[in-house]
Amino acid sequence: MTLRCRGSVPLAFQCDLNIRSKIRLLHVVPVLVGLMGALLYWTPLGKGLRDISYDLPYMFSQHPVPEEVVIVYLDEQSQRDLGQDLNAPWDRALHVQLLNRLKDAGAELVFFDILFADAWGEPEVDRDFAEAIRRNGSVILGGEIVVRQQTGSPLLTESLILPLEELEEAALGWGLVSIAPFGTTVTVRRLWTGSVDWPTATWKMAEQRTDPGERRDKRWLFYYGPAGTVPSISYARAIDPEAVPKGFFQGKAVLVGSRPNTGFMETGKDEFSGPYTRFTELSYPGVEIHATAFLNLIRDDWVKRPADGWMVVLFLLGGGGAAYALFRFRPAAAVLVSVAMVVGFTLVGFFLLIEGRVWVDWAILVVAQVPLGLAGSIVNQYWKEFRQREQLRKAFSAYVSPHLADQLVEQKFSLAPGGEVVPCTILFSDLENFTNLSETLSPNELSDLLIGYFNLTTRAIQEEEGTVVKFIGDAVLAVWGAPLPDEAQADRAVKAGGQIARDGTLRVGQMQCRTRVGLHSGKVLAGNLGSDQRFDYTVIGDAVNLASRLEGMNKMLGTSVLLSDETLALVEGDFPVRSMGRFRVKGKQTPVEVYELVEADRMADVKTFTSALAAFQSGDWLEAQNLFQKVNETRTGGDPPSEYFIQYMAGDYYGIAPEDWEGVINLKDK
Repeated sequence: MTLRCRGSVPLAFQCDLNIRSKIRLLHVVPVLVGLMGALLYWTPLGKGLRDISYDLPYMFSQHPVPEEVVIVYLDEQSQRDLGQDLNAPWDRALHVQLLNRLKDAGAELVFFDILFADAWGEPEVDRDFAEAIRRNGSVILGGEIVVRQQTGSPLLTESLILPLEELEEAALGWGLVSIAPFGTTVTVRRLWTGSVDWPTATWKMAEQRTDPGERRDKRWLFYYGPAGTVPSISYARAIDPEAVPKGFFQGKAVLVGSRPNTGFMETGKDEFSGPYTRFTELSYPGVEIHATAFLNLIRDDWVKRPADGWMVVLFLLGGGGAAYALFRFRPAAAVLVSVAMVVGFTLVGFFLLIEGRVWVDWAILVVAQVPLGLAGSIVNQYWKEFRQREQLRKAFSAYVSPHLADQLVEQKFSLAPGGEVVPCTILFSDLENFTNLSETLSPNELSDLLIGYFNLTTRAIQEEEGTVVKFIGDAVLAVWGAPLPDEAQADRAVKAGGQIARDGTLRVGQMQCRTRVGLHSGKVLAGNLGSDQRFDYTVIGDAVNLASRLEGMNKMLGTSVLLSDETLALVEGDFPVRSMGRFRVKGKQTPVEVYELVEADRMADVKTFTSALAAFQSGDWLEAQNLFQKVNETRTGGDPPSEYFIQYMAGDYYGIAPEDWEGVINLKDK
């Protein structure tokens, strides 16, 4: 580099300041980029990038279907076919049949991903089961480590659950059925081989086939495909010799386990995410994770990771070197070079995992270090503050009214990913008959309809100082109480819901579309629940789900606006409502009292409807039917809720309340 000097000024002061600044940046920025890569590797900040480095290559790889294993699933169809109780363990006599069938079919190894810790009700069944295990000669059973917190103490204690003694003595061995150590997430990447003292059942199985090496070595799973890749068969077919092709089990390891939705299994208890789950949304049953680990061990096919020191060198030299190189190019050329770097690092990371079984965190280079090297500049504090204010205003301009957006800017609301639990009132709305319309209207007509509908709902919500969280198809999710607290949230939400229902009746050709609204109040997690790269303000929680359920109940009851008793309890204004009774939505134990928001001029027969509902809830269904029929005949055009209750009583119950009637309608569908 040539230094240009001016006059007789000493050389230390003759140099161009821009050149000196460039020299400093040329060295400082690459160092910062390298250190940032090391920081992302060592801290939870980079977990998402580390995970995507493992997950993404699988989506571009193909592998043959494993032939060494077969999974026998205790699925719901088998449960029905074999007459098993949905709320009890499976009859162990069936396991006797299965073991005898597998022995005759030439299965080499059998593993039960089921705990047999307690004795069966009939001792002879356990004796027969033990004898079948002994006759088979190659059965691995499962145990489990249970971690509990001591009462009044933060200390955790571990206890070991073993198979029933007579079953353990008959088996080839036993191992832990846990997929991962206690406290880890449901996304499984680590090939766990057991605790310090006890190996996993997968490890015990592998030892029957090969020498898998040192058990305490760190290993990571290599997946052969999405959930369902490992060959499987239902339990009912497995015990039927006529239903299985000849040689299907011959020489194979057979793993017996349940699907997550099988009876006597808590939903999600034995369901895990793998690399394909991120993209296919299909979760792996625990027994398929066991099968994958077993295949890895017997094939010497697991994934390895470089030592921490080598990974840090990669980020310091690779990421820092990339930033240093980008400083040599003009902006347009630097963009092209950075794209080439991103493609190159990605391809190398893919190749190492799929072909070399080596997992390196290439996404830290691609997503964090190369872009930072391309940016290569520091924003001064004033401009940063100004930009943050403008970003905040822009981010919320689509969610709230300009007045609320100004308040958010003044309060310096944080755009950082994360949220906080706040009390809110949630509104869900959608268009009736939208599905039919979408089949008959042209794309342009459908677009015009949705835009008009969204304009109408947005206007009503923002006029009442609500936040339009998102549009979901033809549905609108709005909230009061977030991102700013609102003491009058319930009143404003009910006003907006009533306005939407009144103005939201749209006519398209011969078809009329009403807007249906559900309102509920409760605590939600509200905040930027997107990512570092994409802002996405939203609310999540059970209260949001219930508001959505209430909106859907409008279709069932023939109503337009339904609100929960929690929302009504917060309302200070005088709104015309009538109770629709108590409903227990699917997945919840506590029933919710539901109310319909009605027009003031239709309140005349509410007293009769209330009496009918009281008779219905008390079990006097004959009186209830007469009163509901009276309401239905009194109202011009009929009364859909009255018709619903009349049909409900006349349905499966033939007009007579069941003996266990508690006055609550249990909803079967979400």
